Amino acid sequence: MRKSYNNLLSYISWLFARPFIKPEILQIDLTHRCNLNCRMCNVKQYPAGEGEELSKDEIYDLLEQAKILGVKNFIIAGGEPLLREDIFEICTYAREREIFPVIISNGTLLDKDYAEKMINNFKGAISISLDGTEEKHDYLRGAGSFKKTIEGIKRVTNIQESRKVKNILLSIGLVITKFNYKDLLGIIDIAKELKVDSVYFIPLLRDNTDLNNVSAGHQLWLTKKESNELGIILKEAIRLSREKGVNLEVKIPNDLMVKYYRSEIHGKEWMCYGGFKNIFITLCNPEKKEYFQPYVRICMEFIGNVRRERLKDIWFSRNAYKARKKIKYCKAPCMQPCFPGTSPNRCQRLINSILHWQRATK
Repeated sequence: MRKSYNNLLSYISWLFARPFIKPEILQIDLTHRCNLNCRMCNVKQYPAGEGEELSKDEIYDLLEQAKILGVKNFIIAGGEPLLREDIFEICTYAREREIFPVIISNGTLLDKDYAEKMINNFKGAISISLDGTEEKHDYLRGAGSFKKTIEGIKRVTNIQESRKVKNILLSIGLVITKFNYKDLLGIIDIAKELKVDSVYFIPLLRDNTDLNNVSAGHQLWLTKKESNELGIILKEAIRLSREKGVNLEVKIPNDLMVKYYRSEIHGKEWMCYGGFKNIFITLCNPEKKEYFQPYVRICMEFIGNVRRERLKDIWFSRNAYKARKKIKYCKAPCMQPCFPGTSPNRCQRLINSILHWQRATK
């Protein structure tokens, strides 16, 4: 019943564009530095310097503020966050405050020494990008990256098995593009072989630095015919994952994923909770100065600089309210898992079940 209550509060928050629920996630882009140059990523167009990144002490302070707001999960993104030398100290600090750390990585830096270091110093989850079988992944992320990523995953799982420990939950994430959508079934097989804890599929963004970009003509975007094929493949992926015992996390209903790529999805079919469940801090330059600053971002709006204001003040600010209202009327939701959402039909079923429960208890 508690989960249903929280879901109802999420829906009410969305209706009134005000946070009646506690945020679940603090997500921080720790760096724009990266050792790869992926075709679907635009972060390298905004080369924030190492000196512009949030310091370790600043991140510690943000974790303290986030805990007061009720945050339970900490998503660590980039760039490539494993390039931060203090990454494991930051994760340990989060765990000590009962905030669960999740690192988003390309996995290519997990050589023997780094994998050992991770097992010894990190307890949490790591989501590693694997965008298809070798040919497709290397096309999207760079020659030789597939082999490095696979070897990195194997090192982590092998070390944990040999020591009989489970410090790290390991998942695989795939960004669906026109070049790899036929590889989804192959990823299920790879996930089985690698013994990862879960696998999930992510919809492509036309620009991952501009969530409001819905321009046509993206070279990686699926055609309508390919989108229809994707729907069939997604259904088969669910069947295959059950057959092989692979935990496939379905974050977006298959029919909506297809509509997304056909550019037919609209706000009335997908209610975004990004401005309610997720505090997203990114390095950006809305002031058009010569340096980057860490701002809380709600979809297309930068609502407050965390170096100048407290998280609580930003989260409940007038700027945040305006940004949430824009999300409510968004005509082209990005449907990213970092901005969790739901369908109106699900909310209607939730309301009906609560009303039924209330009548039954009278």
